[in-house]
Amino acid sequence: MDSFPIFLTLTGVRVLVVGGGAAAAAKARLALKAGARVSVFAPALSADWQDLRGHPALDHRQGFPGQGGEEEWRDVRLVYAAGESLEEDRAVHAAASARGVLVNVVDRPELCDFLTPAIVDRSPIVVAIGTGGRAPVLARRVRAAIDRLLPARLGALARLAEGFRGTVAQALPDGDRRRRFWDRFFDGAPALAALEGDEPRARTAALRLLNDGEALDNGAPAAGVVHLVGAGPGDPDLLTLKAQRLLQEADALVYDDLVGEGILDMARRDAARIYVGKRKGRASLTQEQIGRLMCDLAAAGRVVVRLKGGDPAVFARLSEEIDALAAAGVAWTVVPGITAASAAAAAIGISLTDRDGAPSVTLLSGHRRAPAAGESEAAVDWRAAARTGGTLAVYMGLSRATAAAEGLIEGGLSAETPVAVVHDASRQGQRVSRGTLGELPRLVAQGALAAPDAPGLVLVGKVVAKAGRLPAIAPVFSTPRAFAGDPSFASQALPSQAG
Repeated sequence: MDSFPIFLTLTGVRVLVVGGGAAAAAKARLALKAGARVSVFAPALSADWQDLRGHPALDHRQGFPGQGGEEEWRDVRLVYAAGESLEEDRAVHAAASARGVLVNVVDRPELCDFLTPAIVDRSPIVVAIGTGGRAPVLARRVRAAIDRLLPARLGALARLAEGFRGTVAQALPDGDRRRRFWDRFFDGAPALAALEGDEPRARTAALRLLNDGEALDNGAPAAGVVHLVGAGPGDPDLLTLKAQRLLQEADALVYDDLVGEGILDMARRDAARIYVGKRKGRASLTQEQIGRLMCDLAAAGRVVVRLKGGDPAVFARLSEEIDALAAAGVAWTVVPGITAASAAAAAIGISLTDRDGAPSVTLLSGHRRAPAAGESEAAVDWRAAARTGGTLAVYMGLSRATAAAEGLIEGGLSAETPVAVVHDASRQGQRVSRGTLGELPRLVAQGALAAPDAPGLVLVGKVVAKAGRLPAIAPVFSTPRAFAGDPSFASQALPSQAG
């Protein structure tokens, strides 16, 4: 370890910044954020200082530190130098060193008494990453990776815990019971509520836990939680940051048929993987069995991520699963995902809504639940859908393409209405077939021949006519890789621009 990491308290402390450019502004901004009083020495301040002008803890001075009198150095704890020349930076270093003040000369490690790390700020939780000045860009990449893993409201959780420390110490003098409390606090309902931004519920859960002497005595596992997470349309890059973080925390994954290996591989290696996918004509767990499975896992203290393709609130039986969890008293959260209609629209380069002919978008399911005993099968009202006047996005409707086309035409849509059938939207095997509403059965049949099991979505409406326009630049694939040292990084090629 070439340098010793410490955290300095700068509240009310003087910090000098020499230089008026972007680098100096960045250092001043950090010092001000830490509560310091900053004096900047520069002939003029660039536009990079615009957001700092008028800050009550910042003053701008001319000349070199000390030229206006030795009082300019009084109570100074740190100095940042980002001047116009090496000569000026060396002079600042010499002046600070002569007074026993720590100095950092930006981009000149040999003139630095200390180095400023890359910072992940979830105050009061702060993570600092340093490379000894050898690779600041690498430090920023490490920071970005850590930033994705830490919840945005982690600081709120830390403040909640701080508020309970005294009460817990007084109520639980026994060290084992106190440790079990904090384990349950951070693994259970108090932390879950705090990270969701519900402080009153978090406090109530913490007090309930504090008063649950039996749980603290018998060492039983803390109650688990189920996160109902949207896995998006298939491309791992389209997973939300929150979903990625929860995958890293999960003890068990309960996942659907359309969740790909690339997404499952983001989870902890030791997480249990439980497949509960449903496909037409294939045996699977019933919805009741899935609900019971999630409740049993949570009752055993597991953190469960229920992965659903697309967005869990769109044709994914979310309500039924929430009902099962709520009835069993299991804590749950919902994490949205990108739905297939959005991915399909992106695949063909259109907007689902448009001022010119698409004032609305309607999401339709071509599949209906199996009728209960004595019920007749409910049919999709394609005629009513035809009268919406906007874009139609039909999920799970490939097997009913003929009925859909006939019903929409009977409802008033022209047989020449543009349509697109998008298979495997956002995935590597993505395929697009375009044509007219009258041609829809043929388009679907062609796609089924190419890949019978590929999921597909149908888009219908005027905006589909705008599909196929070339992007202004070639798209850049952004498959997450930590660093260029990844051996597959060098082999990644950009797609060529057609035409």
